Amino acid sequence: MSAGPPDRVFVPDCEGELGMAIVLKLIVTRQRVRLLVRDVERFEREFGPYCDCVQGSAGDPEAVAAALSGVRAVVAPGALSPQLAEALFRERREGRGPGLLVLPATSGGGGSGGQGGAWGALQRLVGGADAALSDADREKVVRNLGVPYCILNSTGVVFNARGGEGGAEGVVFSQDQGSAGSAGGIAVEDLAAACCAAAAFHTPAEGTTVWLSNSPSAGRPEQKDDWVREFAGLREDGS
Repeated sequence: MSAGPPDRVFVPDCEGELGMAIVLKLIVTRQRVRLLVRDVERFEREFGPYCDCVQGSAGDPEAVAAALSGVRAVVAPGALSPQLAEALFRERREGRGPGLLVLPATSGGGGSGGQGGAWGALQRLVGGADAALSDADREKVVRNLGVPYCILNSTGVVFNARGGEGGAEGVVFSQDQGSAGSAGGIAVEDLAAACCAAAAFHTPAEGTTVWLSNSPSAGRPEQKDDWVREFAGLREDGS
């Protein structure tokens, strides 16, 4: 589907509010976007030539394989399907596939979020038990895929927060949950921006985990140099 070096950012679950925000941010930052959707005509009308759409679902191995062709990064706002996770795991073992998996995790941890079935299948694939997984366990599964990753944790996402009551004025960007601030969730636009910046500017050898929260006293990364500086200061997980 794509000739030359991988240049697409694949968003496998784009129909929720966070997924749509991520797609729009990717388009604004002029990244080449790949979507996997059931209704191709709808998304082609909505995004025109700015997105390359593959018809199908994340549960269809053939559609997933087609969607991964020519992809340099995957931004997954929802749960990874077992079919997508297996494809990422297999391609990595064969020395192919995306060079980065960006995973926004929007809960403070503990609950399975109703995604235990998909993640349980993935956990079996990488050698774990089949069980409903906590957020921390899901992150361990992502690490076991072997794909370089960036996990962007937040205590929650505040929709329509910009300019409204309680809206964040800045974003705290930390690798220590205890130092990430206590003002609660960040605006959906800020989480989407962080996902897009990670896909564009972050090249971990193995993986990094980041905590995001809001603070009136913090600055908001806006320009390329701001994001590059934030990611350059990160340490790899386990280092």
